[in-house]
Amino acid sequence: MRQLPGRMKPQWLRTLATVAISAVATIWLLALLPWLLLMALLLGLALIPVLRRLRKEMDATAFDLEKPVVDVTPWHQQVRNAWQQPLGRRWGSGWGSAGDQDPDRRQG
Repeated sequence: MRQLPGRMKPQWLRTLATVAISAVATIWLLALLPWLLLMALLLGLALIPVLRRLRKEMDATAFDLEKPVVDVTPWHQQVRNAWQQPLGRRWGSGWGSAGDQDPDRRQG
């Protein structure tokens, strides 16, 4: 690649500037790190009562985490998955067949 005409800064000057900027940025980040850790600690401590109250409210409303699983796979992904299954499978199973439906599973 040809150099354009004109005066160029020496390579050692560019290297020195890069090292100086990197050193300043490193020192600045190291000086900022304790403050960031302190703020994260304070935020974590502030969240403890909030999460306890949320847990109590969930228990009071009998929020059930054991609800039946509903398959929310998009139709195009179901088609792709059915296509990628080995061909040696039974005809009664696969995408959209009645054999796949579990009577205890909620349909969404």
